[in-house]
Amino acid sequence: MITINLLSSEEKKDISYERNNISLIGSFMILGFVLAILTFLLITINDVQKSNLAALTAETKNIEKFLNQDSNKQVETKMKQINYYLSTIKVIEADKTDFSAALVEIANQTPAGVRLYNINMNKTDKNFEISGSADARENFIKFTANIEKTGYFENIESPSSNIISPTDISFKINGKLTDKALK
Repeated sequence: MITINLLSSEEKKDISYERNNISLIGSFMILGFVLAILTFLLITINDVQKSNLAALTAETKNIEKFLNQDSNKQVETKMKQINYYLSTIKVIEADKTDFSAALVEIANQTPAGVRLYNINMNKTDKNFEISGSADARENFIKFTANIEKTGYFENIESPSSNIISPTDISFKINGKLTDKALK
């Protein structure tokens, strides 16, 4: 292949120099355009962030005002009071004994003609006391025998004055609660 150079070497250098200058100028223009876009984006982002910060600061101040209101402090005081009551109830619930089964058994074993006025059961010393009245001695004796058979009560004591009269008996009996009654 034959190459014909119609241009002198100096003209070639000039053309090469111009091409390089045009490429360089084009590159600088693209770089300047990209920097301008990046600068615009950064300024916009900065403005948005400032706006968001201002809104967040205003919202924080509103929340602080709300939290410092007297009504909120009153609610907080009430909540503390309720929590105290709940903790007290938990302590009481943990220490309670359910005497329901023993009371149901007393009710089931009470014959007609016997009325109960007072039933006291003490978990600590395991004592119980029942007071009431019976229309006949036989009903009172039957009641005493029935509750002893339930398994909830033991060592039942009844003063002899409870059975002196054949009718219209006012009685008081006491004794010990069994472990079955304390469950």
